Amino acid sequence: MKYLLIVILFLVPVAAHAQTVCGDRGKFIEQLSKAHREAPAGMGVTLDGKMVELLRSKTGSWSILVTNGNGVTCMVAVGDGWQEVKKMAGTKS
Repeated sequence: MKYLLIVILFLVPVAAHAQTVCGDRGKFIEQLSKAHREAPAGMGVTLDGKMVELLRSKTGSWSILVTNGNGVTCMVAVGDGWQEVKKMAGTKS
């Protein structure tokens, strides 16, 4: 049932999806890898201690997961057309 819910999420645009899908981080990572060949590409911690992760594929699909302090992970955004931004000469990073 959980896998069906994740598949449905990818078929429905996020803007039209009023409900956030939450669950086990490992299952999200596994399903996104199998279904979309997405892998973790970056992560950070918010000021209130939540972990934000970007997963992306070589074809441009992407997902953003947020894990709270209790270990509950929610998928907050999905999309397509991800592009890397190259560092411009003379800029600091």
